Amino acid sequence: MIDRVLVADDEESLRTVLGMLLRREGYEVTTVEDGFQALEALESSSYSILLTDLRMPNLDGMSLLRRVVQRWPQMPVIILTAHGNVDTAVEALKVGAFDFIAKGC
Repeated sequence: MIDRVLVADDEESLRTVLGMLLRREGYEVTTVEDGFQALEALESSSYSILLTDLRMPNLDGMSLLRRVVQRWPQMPVIILTAHGNVDTAVEALKVGAFDFIAKGC
């Protein structure tokens, strides 16, 4: 079975690069540009993991994380952000994130 990855990020270039890299490794990838689209994708299909940006329009990554933890508590969620700090990382991990990764500048 191929693992399915959902990538939520408002930066189109990052979605494209992450999708390409993950597909090259054999994953099936769906990309969306905000938290609401991520929730719609999660409702309509199953995924092995969610990679999400922290700052997105409409529904941000922390709010998305809270909803995913409530609805799909076993799903690993990795927060990717260029705007993180230690307090935000600690909060995300306490809420239930699997990991918190700072994007390179």
